[in-house]
Amino acid sequence: GEGVDGVERCGWMHRQGTLLKFNWHKQWFVLTKYGHLHYFASKQSALPDDSFDLKGNKVNVKMDKGNVMELTVTPKTSSWMSLGPSAKRISLTCDGDDLLEWMSALSKYC
Repeated sequence: GEGVDGVERCGWMHRQGTLLKFNWHKQWFVLTKYGHLHYFASKQSALPDDSFDLKGNKVNVKMDKGNVMELTVTPKTSSWMSLGPSAKRISLTCDGDDLLEWMSALSKYC
C-alpha cells in the first residue's frame, strides 16, 4: 500500500463537474511519491473517487483562465487504433499559491 509516508502532497481542491461545468466539488487530493494522484470525497474516505497514474502515462498540466489548472492524463499506449481507455481530463482550482504549488508538483510528471 501507499502509506502516509508515501505522500508527496495533499490538500483540498475544487474539481469541476464532468457533466455540469458550473458544479465544483470540494475534494481531498493526495499525490504520492509513486506518481499517483487520488482524490477523495473527504479526508476520512478509504477509497478514492478516482485515481490518475501520472508516472505510467503522458501528463499535461496547464493554467486556464480564472485560476483553474487543467490536468490531462493520456495512456502512453493509446494510438488512433486503440480501443483502450482514452485521456482523462480534470479541471481544478484552489487558493492561488496552493494552486501554483500543486502545478509545480504535478509538472514533474510532464
